[in-house]
Amino acid sequence: KGEMASVTPMSPSGGGQQSAQTTLNLTLKKKLEKLLETPLEMPELQQSLRSLSDFYDVDNNSSASQRQLRGSIESRVLVNNDRLLSAFGTLTLQLNQIEAKIGALRRLQTSMSQRLSDTKGTSLKLLAESSTLQHYQTASENKRVIVQRFIEEFQLSPEEEQSLLESPIVSSLGATPTSSSPSLNSPSKRAEPVADGAQSVEEELSFFEALGRLWRMYDHCRYLLQPTSSSSSSSSPAPSDANAGSGMSASRTSLEILDQLSSLQNRALDRLYRHLKVAFRSLNQKAQLESINLGADGALPLWLPLGLRALSRRPLLLDSCMEELEKALVGSLQQRFLHALQRGGPSGVPRPIDIHAHDPLRYAGDMLGWIHQAAASEVELLSSLFAISSNHQHQQRLLSIVAKYPAAYGSLSSGANPARDASDQIDKSWRTMLDNPFVERIDKILDRVFESISQSLRIRIEKSLDIDSSIVGRFRLSQLLDFYDRTIQPRFLPSGCSFSQGLQQIKATVIQSMEVRLSNFHEGLRRSPPLPPPDLKPPHVLHEFVSQLMEIMGVFDGSLVPLNERTSDFSKTLSLFVDPMVQVCSLSATVLMGAADMAVYLINCLGLLHSALSAYQFSAPKADWINEQIKGHLDT
Repeated sequence: KGEMASVTPMSPSGGGQQSAQTTLNLTLKKKLEKLLETPLEMPELQQSLRSLSDFYDVDNNSSASQRQLRGSIESRVLVNNDRLLSAFGTLTLQLNQIEAKIGALRRLQTSMSQRLSDTKGTSLKLLAESSTLQHYQTASENKRVIVQRFIEEFQLSPEEEQSLLESPIVSSLGATPTSSSPSLNSPSKRAEPVADGAQSVEEELSFFEALGRLWRMYDHCRYLLQPTSSSSSSSSPAPSDANAGSGMSASRTSLEILDQLSSLQNRALDRLYRHLKVAFRSLNQKAQLESINLGADGALPLWLPLGLRALSRRPLLLDSCMEELEKALVGSLQQRFLHALQRGGPSGVPRPIDIHAHDPLRYAGDMLGWIHQAAASEVELLSSLFAISSNHQHQQRLLSIVAKYPAAYGSLSSGANPARDASDQIDKSWRTMLDNPFVERIDKILDRVFESISQSLRIRIEKSLDIDSSIVGRFRLSQLLDFYDRTIQPRFLPSGCSFSQGLQQIKATVIQSMEVRLSNFHEGLRRSPPLPPPDLKPPHVLHEFVSQLMEIMGVFDGSLVPLNERTSDFSKTLSLFVDPMVQVCSLSATVLMGAADMAVYLINCLGLLHSALSAYQFSAPKADWINEQIKGHLDT
């Protein structure tokens, strides 16, 4: 503002000077206006003013100070420039030092690059050699794994061979097989002694573990030796001489391994066969001496189920063992049956069955009930020899062996069901737990075992018939025999077995004696018919006869005969009772004088018979026949 105030207008004289002065004034005016329009709130302007206040004395704002302001600012710029040059000089010195160090590092890098280049050339040779060695190592490791797996697949360990050929199999028999039980493979060789009871369960089952592995190796080797199909051989190119030679060498090796495995297999099965023979023979002797129940007294060794399953692939050996087992079971059953008849249970409880010989029905019922219980026990015993039940002490161990080696011991579906217990095994579905060959062998043994007591049962029942000669008693006895025949045979014994046929023969004998007794009774009535009472009611003998008939029909109604078969099954018996009695009633009515009296008397007699026959559905046809006769007499 002071400068603007000091500007004075120019005189009109001097045109060029006036024009220059006007231009200067306009320029200065624009600068001043721009400066005055600048907002004081600008951060740059405020910062400049604050910096100016550091060295300019605002209180002494004289014209002289304002004129010296430019010089002061320039002096201050020079001072700051000197300080900046001094600072940049130090920075330049430091940068020179850094440049020297970088040069040294560059030289070191060049030296290291040269050394690395030299080392790379040397390392390439080492890497090539290392790669070759690694390839050889991988090939050797693959060969080692293949050889190891080959040994595991087709060769037993020394411990397994010892278990098969030297270690004892049996831990609980304490006997030594002798030459009286010859082997099919080595008939002159004697069996080794049986181990004592200190042998553990694992030692007992180690033989069967090794035998299972041996069977699996044998089957695998046989599979590898199977010839290829003709189609594949014809379509494939002709092998070279080298391939043909390697194939012949492989076949020769496989045949040698197969021969070794077959030899081990025969020797192991020979040992197992002889030990099984000794086991069953000792059980037979024990049964004969002590009259024990082989299935209930824990007399069977742990390893028997696996042993019999293993021998199932040698039917001749298994048949020989089954014959020995059959002898043991026959001896045991006969001794226990005689013991139950004559001596009873422990300390006389239950009492001997022969005590009730004076009561034929109870005598036969006690004997048949004992046989029914024995059949369940024998079935449980025999099925447990091939099927591993869930109540077995070492069930999981046995199941693991069977599942691991199905080629040697069969599949789990053919006899091992952990969900079943002893009560399931003795049901009729026990046959579904085993393969057909096992079921056939068990049925064959059961047939022969119970055939051994069939004759003794028949003799005793037939002798007891002379004690009770009543018709009802003999019919009850026949139905008792039919009940046990329908109970024992389907559930435990094979169809058409000798014991069932024996029961049917006994039943036929009892029915025949009943028919003879009934025929004699009717014949006596025909010779001397009962006299009709004066009131023409049925005679007393007819009432007694109808009472017996009702009792007989009540017994038959409680039998196990199917409902759709009862009418045909009972029709013959009903005819033997009713038809002769109708004739007797007709003969009795002949003494009456009038036809009406005869008709009334016959209607009363037939009505009594009809009321009895109408009580049951199976006697309905005979009741209808009686009713037709009653209608005829009503017409009279």
